[in-house]
Amino acid sequence: MGTDVMEIIDTNIILRYLVKDDESLYDEAKNIFKKAEDGKRKLLVKVVVIAECCYVLESFYKKTRDEVAESMEVLLSQKWLKVEDRVALC
Repeated sequence: MGTDVMEIIDTNIILRYLVKDDESLYDEAKNIFKKAEDGKRKLLVKVVVIAECCYVLESFYKKTRDEVAESMEVLLSQKWLKVEDRVALC
């Protein structure tokens, strides 16, 4: 896929990357993010996806709010990842 097309990342890709509970899905997510970091893909994360990730990490994976905030902050701060309404999330 060309770099001129913005791809919307869904909740599952982010969760598989952060939680690493399925090695093959983690590898796929890592590959997607690596291509974005290398400039081969343009990725967009919508606010609703961020909210879903936070909810699932807390409710299903029993992560603390601090753990969720830290992992999401690291991911969402990447320059190669476009975050919808980034200013409002800070």
